[in-house]
Amino acid sequence: MADRRVDVWIGATLTLTALALVYFGIMHRPVVGMADNGDFLRVMKTAGFDYASDGLTYEAKYFDYAILQYRNAPLGFGGYASTHLLFLFVAKAANALLHPGGLFHITTLGALYAACFAAAIVLIYTGLQASRATRLAVAAPLVAVYTDVAYAAYYHSFYGEPVSLIGFLLAIGCGLHAARAPERSRLWAYFAAVVLFMGAKSQNFAVGLVFSALLLALGRAAAEPRTRRLALALSAAVLLLTAAFYAAAPKELKKINLYQTVFYGVLKHSDDVPADLRELGLPAELAPLAGTNFFEAGTAIPQTSPALDALFYDRIGHLDVALYYAKHPRKLLDRFERAADDASTIRPYYLGSYSKEEGRGPGAVHLEGAWWSEGKKAHMPRSVYAALAVAALYTALLASRRVAALTGLRAHGALYGAPFIAAIAYVTPLLGDGDADLAKHLFLYNVAFDFMAVCAAGLAAACLARLAAAAAMRLYRRPSAGQVGGGRP
Repeated sequence: MADRRVDVWIGATLTLTALALVYFGIMHRPVVGMADNGDFLRVMKTAGFDYASDGLTYEAKYFDYAILQYRNAPLGFGGYASTHLLFLFVAKAANALLHPGGLFHITTLGALYAACFAAAIVLIYTGLQASRATRLAVAAPLVAVYTDVAYAAYYHSFYGEPVSLIGFLLAIGCGLHAARAPERSRLWAYFAAVVLFMGAKSQNFAVGLVFSALLLALGRAAAEPRTRRLALALSAAVLLLTAAFYAAAPKELKKINLYQTVFYGVLKHSDDVPADLRELGLPAELAPLAGTNFFEAGTAIPQTSPALDALFYDRIGHLDVALYYAKHPRKLLDRFERAADDASTIRPYYLGSYSKEEGRGPGAVHLEGAWWSEGKKAHMPRSVYAALAVAALYTALLASRRVAALTGLRAHGALYGAPFIAAIAYVTPLLGDGDADLAKHLFLYNVAFDFMAVCAAGLAAACLARLAAAAAMRLYRRPSAGQVGGGRP
């Protein structure tokens, strides 16, 4: 009972600390957010939001300034299906209670994200089966790292990145609880967290493969037949939802991604464009488009031209690109190394952090409270091999019997998903969107990488503390020179 009370107090402290850091990081004056790069419209119409003013200039609406207030509008029927919408609907309802008849304040959405983030951290702390010191050595740094302003600034936006962050942490936390006591209710909670995570953004769909395997492992380990059958059924359901989410992605979005993948990815770095076009099964007349992006004006063939359907969109898919790279692994490795320049950047620096009313310069970026993100950007080696080294260290610590003996770590299968999620999050933008906006598209990779780095550091610190305490105890118990031999000469 006393141990449970201590954990309650620690959980409350983690929650209050997380909320306080988010509040003072982005909600206390000046209010910090993130400017729209054009993606907001994917969800604004569906969730019933509109710009507060009809006379906004292009610069005020996009890139330069964060918009903190929006006009409520009737719910629409957008073509972008995402679990991100759930948060927008809840925030809109809460805002109606807090600001009846008024504008929608983006800080309402930010507060909802902050509360869910704090709950996810507590889930991880309480779900991790290890000594209390080890759990705290993992959970407390997670609070510090994920409240960095580069992460928190996304809370005041209509981007789906906060849902990726929260969904990732909730899935880890629920997975730990399901392994701790494989009950049916916990398996359903795990499944719900996984669906929330994989449905947040189109690039998250593939992580369903990881969680399907983790659920399968849980099912095989379950002793109770009904629980085992449920875990296996949920594992299959995750696979089906992976395919369903991909199929539900808007056709226009798939076209954009495909164009970027080929012309702003494969062909952008090609040494022989005609040869690569032939290998991809595409006509040579597309060569002038090499190196262009979907949103670029004045291309030889307009990106939305019906002629491009027959020449390009109807003749190739992402599987063809994957097969191309399978034949040319050296080119894929070169792409990975190029992407490493952006892999340590949590947020894009071309998006302003302040509202226009703050009077800051266009595109000004808030750097206070960016200790982790700026440190990574400045000191993280620009190489994919550095990331592989962190993943290898993390996995080795999880698998080590010595670490388990020192920390009490057990039933932690959910943690093994992080390296695979990081790998998927690194590869998917390159194969699914070319070089377009990598600093933003590698957000989930940063989430998973930072999780591995923090957990590895926490486990190592817990081991060292345990070894130091044992050594100190041995010194304390060692008899002094005068006591050796006992009795008189």
